[in-house]
Amino acid sequence: MGTKVVSDVVEEFAWDPSVDHRPIRVLAVRGGVALEGVVSSAEQRAAVEKAAVRVCGARVLVNRLEVAEPAEDSDPVADERHAEELTSLLGLQRCLASSRIRVRVRNSTVVLEGETEWDYARRWAECAVRNILWVHNVVNAIALRHVPAPSDLEVRLGRALERNVHVDGARIAIEHHRGVVRLNGSVSSWAQRMTAERIAWSAPGVEQVVNLLRVD
Repeated sequence: MGTKVVSDVVEEFAWDPSVDHRPIRVLAVRGGVALEGVVSSAEQRAAVEKAAVRVCGARVLVNRLEVAEPAEDSDPVADERHAEELTSLLGLQRCLASSRIRVRVRNSTVVLEGETEWDYARRWAECAVRNILWVHNVVNAIALRHVPAPSDLEVRLGRALERNVHVDGARIAIEHHRGVVRLNGSVSSWAQRMTAERIAWSAPGVEQVVNLLRVD
Protein backbone atom coordinates (compact mmCIF):
# COMPACT_ATOMS: atom_id res chain seq x y z
CA MET A 1 0.00 0.00 0.00
CA GLY A 2 2.80 2.42 0.96
CA THR A 3 4.68 1.88 -2.29
CA LYS A 4 1.49 2.38 -4.32
CA VAL A 5 0.67 5.67 -2.59
CA VAL A 6 4.22 6.97 -3.06
CA SER A 7 4.08 6.04 -6.76
CA ASP A 8 0.69 7.75 -7.16
CA VAL A 9 1.93 10.95 -5.51
CA VAL A 10 5.05 11.04 -7.68
CA GLU A 11 2.92 10.55 -10.79
CA GLU A 12 0.56 13.34 -9.68
CA PHE A 13 3.54 15.68 -9.27
CA ALA A 14 4.75 14.84 -12.76
CA TRP A 15 1.24 15.37 -14.15
CA ASP A 16 0.73 18.81 -12.57
CA PRO A 17 2.55 21.51 -14.59
CA SER A 18 2.60 23.86 -11.57
CA VAL A 19 4.80 21.46 -9.59
CA ASP A 20 8.57 21.18 -9.94
CA HIS A 21 8.97 17.70 -8.49
CA ARG A 22 12.70 17.27 -9.18
CA PRO A 23 13.96 18.37 -5.72
CA ILE A 24 11.22 16.51 -3.80
CA ARG A 25 11.54 13.17 -2.04
CA VAL A 26 8.33 11.27 -1.35
CA LEU A 27 8.57 8.79 1.52
CA ALA A 28 6.04 6.27 2.76
CA VAL A 29 4.72 6.74 6.30
CA ARG A 30 1.95 4.90 8.05
CA GLY A 31 -1.25 5.77 6.23
CA GLY A 32 0.27 8.15 3.72
CA VAL A 33 3.39 10.00 2.66
CA ALA A 34 6.00 12.47 3.87
CA LEU A 35 7.46 15.16 1.60
CA GLU A 36 11.08 16.23 2.00
CA GLY A 37 13.41 18.52 0.10
CA VAL A 38 14.00 22.19 -0.63
CA VAL A 39 11.70 24.07 -3.00
CA SER A 40 12.21 27.44 -4.64
CA SER A 41 9.35 29.40 -3.08
CA ALA A 42 6.39 29.38 -0.71
CA GLU A 43 4.14 29.22 -3.77
CA GLN A 44 5.84 26.00 -4.87
CA ARG A 45 5.53 24.48 -1.39
CA ALA A 46 1.79 25.16 -1.41
CA ALA A 47 1.38 23.73 -4.93
CA VAL A 48 3.19 20.53 -3.95
CA GLU A 49 1.03 20.03 -0.88
CA LYS A 50 -2.15 20.68 -2.86
CA ALA A 51 -1.15 18.07 -5.46
CA ALA A 52 -0.32 15.47 -2.79
CA VAL A 53 -3.67 15.98 -1.06
CA ARG A 54 -5.49 15.10 -4.30
CA VAL A 55 -4.14 11.54 -4.23
CA CYS A 56 -6.92 9.39 -2.79
CA GLY A 57 -4.68 6.91 -0.96
CA ALA A 58 -2.75 9.55 0.99
CA ARG A 59 -4.65 9.57 4.28
CA VAL A 60 -1.72 11.19 6.11
CA LEU A 61 0.43 14.00 4.74
CA VAL A 62 3.60 15.17 6.48
CA ASN A 63 5.02 18.23 4.74
CA ARG A 64 8.68 18.73 5.65
CA LEU A 65 9.51 20.80 2.58
CA GLU A 66 11.73 23.80 3.18
CA VAL A 67 11.84 27.00 1.16
CA ALA A 68 15.29 27.91 -0.19
CA GLU A 69 16.84 31.12 1.07
CA PRO A 70 17.39 33.73 -1.67
CA ALA A 71 21.02 33.98 -2.72
CA GLU A 72 21.26 37.76 -2.95
CA ASP A 73 21.88 40.05 0.03
CA SER A 74 19.12 42.24 1.36
CA ASP A 75 18.68 45.62 -0.32
CA PRO A 76 16.81 47.99 2.06
CA VAL A 77 15.75 50.31 -0.77
CA ALA A 78 14.35 47.44 -2.85
CA ASP A 79 12.73 45.91 0.23
CA GLU A 80 10.90 49.17 0.97
CA ARG A 81 9.79 49.51 -2.66
CA HIS A 82 8.50 45.94 -2.69
CA ALA A 83 6.62 46.52 0.57
CA GLU A 84 4.92 49.56 -0.92
CA GLU A 85 3.99 47.62 -4.06
CA LEU A 86 2.45 44.78 -2.05
CA THR A 87 0.59 47.21 0.20
CA SER A 88 -0.95 48.78 -2.91
CA LEU A 89 -1.79 45.33 -4.31
CA LEU A 90 -3.58 44.25 -1.13
CA GLY A 91 -5.43 47.56 -1.02
CA LEU A 92 -7.08 46.67 -4.34
CA GLN A 93 -8.49 43.36 -3.06
CA ARG A 94 -12.23 43.64 -2.42
CA CYS A 95 -12.26 41.03 0.35
CA LEU A 96 -9.60 42.98 2.28
CA ALA A 97 -11.43 46.32 2.23
CA SER A 98 -12.22 46.17 5.96
CA SER A 99 -8.85 44.72 6.94
CA ARG A 100 -5.86 46.58 8.30
CA ILE A 101 -2.75 44.88 6.94
CA ARG A 102 0.87 45.99 7.13
CA VAL A 103 3.63 44.60 4.92
CA ARG A 104 7.32 44.23 5.69
CA VAL A 105 9.88 42.82 3.25
CA ARG A 106 13.40 41.63 3.86
CA ASN A 107 15.43 39.80 1.26
CA SER A 108 12.40 38.42 -0.63
CA THR A 109 10.67 37.29 2.58
CA VAL A 110 7.30 38.99 3.14
CA VAL A 111 5.86 39.48 6.62
CA LEU A 112 2.13 40.25 6.81
CA GLU A 113 0.88 41.90 9.99
CA GLY A 114 -2.30 43.60 11.17
CA GLU A 115 -5.78 42.22 11.65
CA THR A 116 -8.90 41.13 9.80
CA GLU A 117 -12.29 39.68 10.76
CA TRP A 118 -12.15 36.52 8.64
CA ASP A 119 -9.64 33.72 8.17
CA TYR A 120 -10.43 33.53 4.45
CA ALA A 121 -9.24 37.14 4.12
CA ARG A 122 -6.06 36.29 5.98
CA ARG A 123 -5.43 33.36 3.63
CA TRP A 124 -6.37 35.46 0.59
CA ALA A 125 -3.76 38.06 1.51
CA GLU A 126 -1.07 35.38 1.83
CA CYS A 127 -2.03 33.79 -1.49
CA ALA A 128 -2.00 37.18 -3.26
CA VAL A 129 1.59 37.95 -2.27
CA ARG A 130 2.85 34.36 -2.45
CA ASN A 131 2.25 34.29 -6.20
CA ILE A 132 4.49 37.31 -6.89
CA LEU A 133 7.57 36.33 -8.88
CA TRP A 134 10.24 37.68 -6.52
CA VAL A 135 8.62 36.41 -3.30
CA HIS A 136 10.44 33.43 -1.80
CA ASN A 137 8.68 33.10 1.53
CA VAL A 138 5.66 34.50 3.35
CA VAL A 139 5.19 34.84 7.12
CA ASN A 140 1.50 35.35 7.84
CA ALA A 141 1.19 37.10 11.21
CA ILE A 142 -2.23 38.64 10.52
CA ALA A 143 -4.42 38.37 13.62
CA LEU A 144 -8.16 37.80 13.66
CA ARG A 145 -10.22 40.67 15.07
CA HIS A 146 -12.63 39.49 17.75
CA VAL A 147 -16.20 39.13 16.47
CA PRO A 148 -18.96 37.69 18.71
CA ALA A 149 -19.96 34.22 17.56
CA PRO A 150 -23.68 33.43 17.07
CA SER A 151 -25.27 31.30 19.80
CA ASP A 152 -26.23 28.59 17.28
CA LEU A 153 -22.79 28.37 15.65
CA GLU A 154 -22.53 24.59 16.15
CA VAL A 155 -25.85 24.03 14.36
CA ARG A 156 -25.00 26.38 11.50
CA LEU A 157 -21.54 24.89 11.06
CA GLY A 158 -22.98 21.38 11.10
CA ARG A 159 -25.38 22.30 8.30
CA ALA A 160 -22.54 23.84 6.29
CA LEU A 161 -20.57 20.59 6.57
CA GLU A 162 -23.59 18.50 5.59
CA ARG A 163 -24.26 20.69 2.55
CA ASN A 164 -20.75 20.27 1.21
CA VAL A 165 -20.45 17.53 -1.39
CA HIS A 166 -16.78 16.94 -0.51
CA VAL A 167 -17.33 16.17 3.20
CA ASP A 168 -19.37 13.56 5.06
CA GLY A 169 -20.67 15.95 7.70
CA ALA A 170 -22.65 13.24 9.47
CA ARG A 171 -19.39 11.74 10.77
CA ILE A 172 -18.14 15.01 12.28
CA ALA A 173 -18.88 16.24 15.80
CA ILE A 174 -18.55 19.96 16.53
CA GLU A 175 -17.76 21.69 19.80
CA HIS A 176 -17.58 25.45 20.21
CA HIS A 177 -16.46 27.50 23.18
CA ARG A 178 -15.43 31.16 23.17
CA GLY A 179 -14.34 31.29 19.55
CA VAL A 180 -12.58 27.92 19.56
CA VAL A 181 -14.07 25.19 17.35
CA ARG A 182 -13.08 21.55 17.82
CA LEU A 183 -13.76 19.01 15.09
CA ASN A 184 -13.98 15.38 16.19
CA GLY A 185 -14.86 12.23 14.28
CA SER A 186 -13.54 10.79 11.05
CA VAL A 187 -13.35 11.46 7.32
CA SER A 188 -12.29 9.30 4.42
CA SER A 189 -9.36 11.36 3.07
CA TRP A 190 -6.85 14.04 3.95
CA ALA A 191 -8.54 16.33 1.44
CA GLN A 192 -11.85 15.99 3.33
CA ARG A 193 -10.05 16.77 6.59
CA MET A 194 -8.66 20.00 5.13
CA THR A 195 -12.02 20.93 3.59
CA ALA A 196 -13.80 20.49 6.92
CA GLU A 197 -11.25 22.71 8.63
CA ARG A 198 -11.62 25.38 5.93
CA ILE A 199 -15.42 25.35 6.37
CA ALA A 200 -15.03 25.71 10.14
CA TRP A 201 -12.78 28.72 9.67
CA SER A 202 -15.51 30.33 7.54
CA ALA A 203 -17.93 30.48 10.45
CA PRO A 204 -18.41 33.94 12.01
CA GLY A 205 -16.61 34.54 15.30
CA VAL A 206 -14.17 31.63 14.96
CA GLU A 207 -10.71 32.52 16.23
CA GLN A 208 -9.20 29.04 16.39
CA VAL A 209 -9.92 25.63 14.84
CA VAL A 210 -8.66 22.47 16.54
CA ASN A 211 -8.84 19.73 13.92
CA LEU A 212 -8.96 16.32 15.63
CA LEU A 213 -10.51 14.49 12.68
CA ARG A 214 -9.16 11.02 11.95
CA VAL A 215 -8.67 9.78 8.41
CA ASP A 216 -10.09 6.24 8.06
